[in-house]
Amino acid sequence: MLGLFFIAVGMSANLGLLVQKTVAAAGLTLGLLVVKFLVVMVLGLLLHAPASTTRKLALALAQGGEFAFVLFGVAGGFGIFTTAQVQLLVVVVTLSMLLSPLLFILEDQVLGRWLDRAKEREFDQIEAAGNHVVIAGMGGVGQVVTRVLNMKRSR
Repeated sequence: MLGLFFIAVGMSANLGLLVQKTVAAAGLTLGLLVVKFLVVMVLGLLLHAPASTTRKLALALAQGGEFAFVLFGVAGGFGIFTTAQVQLLVVVVTLSMLLSPLLFILEDQVLGRWLDRAKEREFDQIEAAGNHVVIAGMGGVGQVVTRVLNMKRSR
């Protein structure tokens, strides 16, 4: 059903408007993405959520939703929006949905690496000499722990 929904939306989107009103469509799409991103960011920061989590959630929610298509159709039916306005808004929401995966890639490849740089933690220091370590099991984890401890002992 979801596939049929997107096919129907794709068929109803007037892509000729994208060519005719490129600036308006781009501006409205950018405005939609920025306003929704900022609203979610502010709410997340006010609720003391981690900045990284808030940024990722804000990017996920910045796009327009499928329910907007239904609302635009109803608003057009009641005469709240003209047919041209409804068509432009459908194109704007469709563009925001198309840009969403690119925003995720941008966040993952650029913003996340730049903003979420974590300082690597130092090894814990053992104060007393002669402390022994018992490793229960030599499976994959036990072998890794043994190697790390042996590397630390040889230093």
